[in-house]
Amino acid sequence: MLFIYSIADNNKISASKLEKEIINCIQIIGSEGITVEELEKAKNKNESRINYYIQSLMNRAERLAYFSSFYDNPNMAFNESKLFSNITIEDIKRVCNKYLVCLLYTSDAADERSSVDLGGRRIIKKKNT
Repeated sequence: MLFIYSIADNNKISASKLEKEIINCIQIIGSEGITVEELEKAKNKNESRINYYIQSLMNRAERLAYFSSFYDNPNMAFNESKLFSNITIEDIKRVCNKYLVCLLYTSDAADERSSVDLGGRRIIKKKNT
């Protein structure tokens, strides 16, 4: 599933500083992972979201169609929360390094010393750990 997060500028923190903090967080997660508490909180939040979502008959039908269309298995709609229950901290680190760290990427707000200009976009060099 694809989740898109957006962050609104609140005029107290510059976009450049916000971007650097997001990049820093991604790098920390990629190298150190997250805590057990953070993982459990995310799993619980996801399970609550799923359980709330399937209370409506229309939403159940939508989930059945979704899993039937994309996974050729409509029964996964009733076991969706189990898909997330086996996720480990190592899984988070692996996926972060595979999909997010490689995206530390296309920022015009990146620090000149730690980036490579690609014609208006920058690739942020991975920190050596």
